Amino acid sequence: MSCGRSLTPPALHIRFAGGEIELSEGDRVQLGRLGEYQRVFQEYPNVSRAHAVVWVASDGTAWVEPLTTPNGTFLNDVEIQPALNRRLASGDRIRLARSAEGSVILYERPPRENQQ
Repeated sequence: MSCGRSLTPPALHIRFAGGEIELSEGDRVQLGRLGEYQRVFQEYPNVSRAHAVVWVASDGTAWVEPLTTPNGTFLNDVEIQPALNRRLASGDRIRLARSAEGSVILYERPPRENQQ
């Protein structure tokens, strides 16, 4: 019997009380009460429908960009302004609005071997 999950860890993992978000290199998702991860934020009425965007670049770096919202997006308790990208690191805390807080884990990728 298989659980259907890959044995390779994602590049980025964000754990919120309402669920988890996992991204691989090249993935980009919108966080909020609408979209792919709406189930994670359904218990937070002060989280906007489109609150922030997170992504992982092809080099493995992870980023967050807040969208225009009245309730704010915070990285390690400091509000970040819309349209300003912030790089994420393991141990960071992302908070959408007052109480939707998630912890960030970045998984290091082994160097790719040169293919000849």
